[in-house]
Amino acid sequence: MAQCKAVKADGEQCKREARDGLAYCAIPAHAAQEQAFVPEAVQPKTENQYGMAILSVGEVSAPDIGGYSGKGVISILQDYHDRGFELFSVESGGELELANNLKYIRMIYTFKRRDD
Repeated sequence: MAQCKAVKADGEQCKREARDGLAYCAIPAHAAQEQAFVPEAVQPKTENQYGMAILSVGEVSAPDIGGYSGKGVISILQDYHDRGFELFSVESGGELELANNLKYIRMIYTFKRRDD
């Protein structure tokens, strides 16, 4: 059997035998050391696999009221691309009218993380 790996208060290693399959003996303070040093299961950091942008798209870019046109939409799509996503689907959410009688179409862009 292996020697207990606990370190006593005086700095000396415990001379007792470790319990079967463990690194520490049965003395409660030593067993507590074993619990303190058991590494936690490390879960891999997961990132969202999907992203979504719901934009009101029209002829006039008016982000202050939630409307976007060409360059604004392209900028948002580019941002998702730069963060590791690819365009997965595009859906229309219907027409709506924002302030100043500006007409827009609600667009739903869904992105999926690329497998780079």
